[in-house]
Amino acid sequence: MARKGSLGTWVKMLAVGVVCCIGGPALVYYVQPTDEELFKRYNPELQKKSLNRRYERQKEFDDFVTQLKTDSKDDRHSMRNPPNCPGNPIVSLCPFLPLPSLSHQENGALDDEGLAY
Repeated sequence: MARKGSLGTWVKMLAVGVVCCIGGPALVYYVQPTDEELFKRYNPELQKKSLNRRYERQKEFDDFVTQLKTDSKDDRHSMRNPPNCPGNPIVSLCPFLPLPSLSHQENGALDDEGLAY
């Protein structure tokens, strides 16, 4: 049994798909303002403040990238000794959970999962 109009339906579907997949991002690119256009819309006081802080923000970003590169070359796992945690052998990786009690850790009382109880 032949389907009537199935080729036309496929052509329409492909045309709509091309319009959505290519036309959508193209429209966003066309409508989105550039950094220079946004800067021109600032009032003069904000323009001056932004220009004054530009060097400071660039330096902060460069320092961050340098630290990131240094940390990525380090072969230790980053979560073994998180920067803001005490030197405990057992550290809670979730910041919302409290750290285990130190008195039980000193005695070596651990449950099956290696956590102090």
